[in-house]
Amino acid sequence: MQLSVICPTRNRAHLWRAGWLLDSLRAQTVPPDELVIALDHTEDDTAAAIDEYLCRTPINAPVRIIESIAPRPGPNPASGFPDNCLFAEATGDVILHVDDDICLSPDTIKLTRDLFAELPNVALWYLMTFVDVNHHALPEGRDWRLPRIDTFHWPKVPGGLIRPTNNSGAFTGAIWSTTRSALIAIGGHDITLCGYHNTDSRLGSRLLEYCSGGSYLCTSPKLQQEHLGLTWHMQNQSNPQILRAAYKARRPGPTIANGGFRFWTSPWFANAYKYLKTYPLTAEPTKLH
Repeated sequence: MQLSVICPTRNRAHLWRAGWLLDSLRAQTVPPDELVIALDHTEDDTAAAIDEYLCRTPINAPVRIIESIAPRPGPNPASGFPDNCLFAEATGDVILHVDDDICLSPDTIKLTRDLFAELPNVALWYLMTFVDVNHHALPEGRDWRLPRIDTFHWPKVPGGLIRPTNNSGAFTGAIWSTTRSALIAIGGHDITLCGYHNTDSRLGSRLLEYCSGGSYLCTSPKLQQEHLGLTWHMQNQSNPQILRAAYKARRPGPTIANGGFRFWTSPWFANAYKYLKTYPLTAEPTKLH
């Protein structure tokens, strides 16, 4: 079973140069089979920063950098389109999606492999703790997007997992994993359904419907990840208006498909959708350039 780590990024050269994600990949007890990074129309020297790091400190895994093929970037840095490019390009049986501000715990790759070997056709998501640049936990603690967890009433399952409630939004977030075949089967992000943060908020719902083995939250301390707190989420997590917007994003809202607010129906979505049709997800990895 091969595992691909995929990571979309835009204008984060400082994080790559500092080795934020790459340091944690180099420290894995078992390396991934590949790392694929999508440059989502980045305007800084992200590619050079990655090359500089890898020349200095290899991570013991092949690294490929691809360009997002939409003709121009989306209105926000996060979007479903670079993810779809990564789903198409990755070659692993298991896809571990990470954001560029995630620092993986050392056993993440090994334990994720073990879990998929034991629980095929599942989707996994991971606890995260906000940290500063020195890896010290921030006072806000856990990422506000996680649900309240009642560990006393959810049945234990193998590998230190518990079955969560249907938090489908977790699969449009910072770190999650599933099989590539599941992503192919559901077609990845549906660009016509993109809304809040330019992400198809129904990706998770469709993924959970397909994964007959269920979805699981990883609760083992060995699988708790660090999320750099100097992000949009940290700046806005106490803002009620932002929280309401995030909550509504999990439900059908203004999208390109239903002719919602002008922002959601920008020309970018039309162009991205056209290119998505040109490069559909298939069983074989699609070469994007």
